[in-house]
Amino acid sequence: MTVYILTPPVRQIRLGSPVELIDALGISFSTQQLDAITAPLEPGVIIAGAGSGKTTVMAARVVRSSAPGRCDPKRCSG
Repeated sequence: MTVYILTPPVRQIRLGSPVELIDALGISFSTQQLDAITAPLEPGVIIAGAGSGKTTVMAARVVRSSAPGRCDPKRCSG
């Protein structure tokens, strides 16, 4: 018997632009949310009301910052 293991190719998304991020996550972000997501990776504050998407924005920042080619592996590893 011969066993074949099929592995799908790894699709590397660079998420270099807001449009690529929106396509990858399937979420339509507002202009203000995109500004917060694409802000430089340094300490900052997001002030917004309840239900405005703060948690989603912060999660999108993590996704974008950890995309291939966006982070130096020596600095990003735990």
